[in-house]
Amino acid sequence: MLAPTYTKMSVYVVASGKGGVGKTMFTLNAGAALSALDVKTLIIDCDIAMANLAQVVNVNAKNDYTLQEVLAREVPIQDAIHHTSYGVDVVLSSVSIEKFLHADMAKLSEVLAEVVDRYEFIVLDTATGICQELLIPLSVCDEAILIVNPEFPSIVDAQKIRLIADNTGTPVKGVVINRVKGIKGELGAQSVADLFMLTVLGVIPEDKTMANAVTSKTPLVVKEPNSPAAKMIAAVVKKIAHKGEEIKEGEGEKRSRKKLFGRKK
Repeated sequence: MLAPTYTKMSVYVVASGKGGVGKTMFTLNAGAALSALDVKTLIIDCDIAMANLAQVVNVNAKNDYTLQEVLAREVPIQDAIHHTSYGVDVVLSSVSIEKFLHADMAKLSEVLAEVVDRYEFIVLDTATGICQELLIPLSVCDEAILIVNPEFPSIVDAQKIRLIADNTGTPVKGVVINRVKGIKGELGAQSVADLFMLTVLGVIPEDKTMANAVTSKTPLVVKEPNSPAAKMIAAVVKKIAHKGEEIKEGEGEKRSRKKLFGRKK
């Protein structure tokens, strides 16, 4: 019997149609959980207009290069990669308006091509709303993951992202329902699955320990690994990483290279 393996060189977009759903925190925690599984992972904050990742992560930074300088082709992406104490690598974005104005998001495909051979998973945190900081990452990734809250406004906005993904030919891996309080009026997993006609990858509860994790700039799965939200994030990540599934050799590599090098003009 073949040993379980992980998909090789997969580029995922984490997207939501509405702000405040917990997209960036999910991205950071998912990356940390992947690293805990010995999956070499890079997170890139593609929200070059309203960057958030730098506010919630501690890095061992030798310089302050960000994705904006990389997209402006001022420095190679290797110079903007920062290492964390919990294994995942990150490329941050700046809140500088000047840097934003000089960045060319259209260069993202070229940038990813420079590092895709070095990582098993690259996770792109995207901007909220329909803009180039979402559209371009969606066009070059292998699969998308939608993050929603269990309420209709969040669902409706995320449906728009689903339609865009369909139009760009990007498969949607599934939906993560985040910040579930268990109160009357919230949509359940089956309702969300039916509305999207997608798999619900996990239902993450609202967790009071998340605030402490944010304040300490440490992923919840590292700071409080036994908390309810951390356990569910870890379970979601195992599904995303195909834990227990046999992936044919080279399958993930072919998929990533097709998106990065065979992108529609």
